[in-house]
Amino acid sequence: PTVIITQEQCRICAVTPDDLNQACQNLPPTAKLITIMPVSLDDVLGDVITISNALGVHERGERLVKHIKRQLADLNTTALSVLGNNPKPKVAHVEWLAPLMGSGYWIAECVAFAGGEMVHGYPGGHSQTLEKIELLSNA
Repeated sequence: PTVIITQEQCRICAVTPDDLNQACQNLPPTAKLITIMPVSLDDVLGDVITISNALGVHERGERLVKHIKRQLADLNTTALSVLGNNPKPKVAHVEWLAPLMGSGYWIAECVAFAGGEMVHGYPGGHSQTLEKIELLSNA
């Protein structure tokens, strides 16, 4: 490969750069290793640019980021219009089952754009381990 993409968010759910370096040590050193670790939605969009640059398609990455930002703004406008004066829906985004984990990081921002409110997790925060599924109903 000419480009290898990995993330440093979680050792449990993905290949880390150290894992990848060890696995690829016998390959020719021509591949670009791209490591992402998005915490916020802005980080995710920045990673789109990083990856598009590594692939040699910078303009496509810029267009995609602009498109995503427009779509999120439109989504937020529609969600607020539909909600009106009603309370925001409470959203539980479960990321992992064993252990039970609710999402944080940029997922909470996506929920907010859609007019919802996370019951566990917050923008930029780590995914939270929940002791029992019942905790979701207590939020």
